[in-house]
Amino acid sequence: MRAPSTFSLADSSGTEFHFPRPQSRACLLAIVKEDCDTCNLTLPLIETLHRDASEGLDVIVAVQKRDDIDVLRDRHSLTMPLLDDDALDLSYDADIDTVPSLFLYDGEGASQIETFGFDRHEWREL
Repeated sequence: MRAPSTFSLADSSGTEFHFPRPQSRACLLAIVKEDCDTCNLTLPLIETLHRDASEGLDVIVAVQKRDDIDVLRDRHSLTMPLLDDDALDLSYDADIDTVPSLFLYDGEGASQIETFGFDRHEWREL
């Protein structure tokens, strides 16, 4: 698995999101799917991070099935951007075989931390 260095995905309304972002802010990218128990366990934690660190960190979530975006948003009261990876372009580019997969980038767009699945010890690093 490897951190994607560039991608473009749309949210459920069709608004395009491009990475790297034009401003120099850190970014957490999560790749998830709705039928993953671990994803459902971690999404509220990621949402808390999004709300608490919104001034210094962009938090975005790529969802592997378009139809799951609204389900996840409603289930977990998510406010962070949920992007459509239904074609799995991002997931294939990153060679994802385990979700949730998380990538933390610095303000220059360089990957600093990569984590696959859920290990509470890794989350202490974030």
